[in-house]
Amino acid sequence: AGDDALDDVPLVPLFAALYVDHVLLLFAALLFERRVILVSSDYERLSACAFAALVVLRPFAWQHIFIPILPAHLLDYCAAPMPFLVGVHASAVPALRRMPLEEGVYVDRDRN
Repeated sequence: AGDDALDDVPLVPLFAALYVDHVLLLFAALLFERRVILVSSDYERLSACAFAALVVLRPFAWQHIFIPILPAHLLDYCAAPMPFLVGVHASAVPALRRMPLEEGVYVDRDRN
């Protein structure tokens, strides 16, 4: 996503869902190019938080895989060996736990 596309993205959904220290941990994970999986039971909030995470990075820009809402049938993408920022519906968490995932950062938007 280009910078212009993020100009009107609000940060409120992210800061309303997470404590500030958790937002800072998310920021650090993105700066260190980790695998980040955002989880929520609400698709709209999940997408809003994913885009807000990109805005938090400014003036830097995420150069890796970005999928605000990953369809359940593509969960295998979470095992990819490269940095990514993906949003996953909470109903898919049990399937994620069964996957052989490498180190990653999991952010549950519903539970902070």
